[in-house]
Amino acid sequence: MLHDLNSLTGSSVIATDGEIGTVNNFLFDGLSWTIQYLVVDVGTWFKRRDVVLPIAAVDSPDWAQKTFHVPFDERAGG
Repeated sequence: MLHDLNSLTGSSVIATDGEIGTVNNFLFDGLSWTIQYLVVDVGTWFKRRDVVLPIAAVDSPDWAQKTFHVPFDERAGG
């Protein structure tokens, strides 16, 4: 099924302890055209702060809820 990435811009990124931010953009690999990173705004309304999150660190998006979940991995230390 085809999906539009614009519909996921603004999606919540949720860790095990709650929401950590919202998706602002996506970064692609220039050769394979696959998504490699999510650009996530983790700041406040007053001060924007973007971080880059590897796509391998998140579960598949929940298209209906417009969320990405970051699973807890004890081996990664958090």
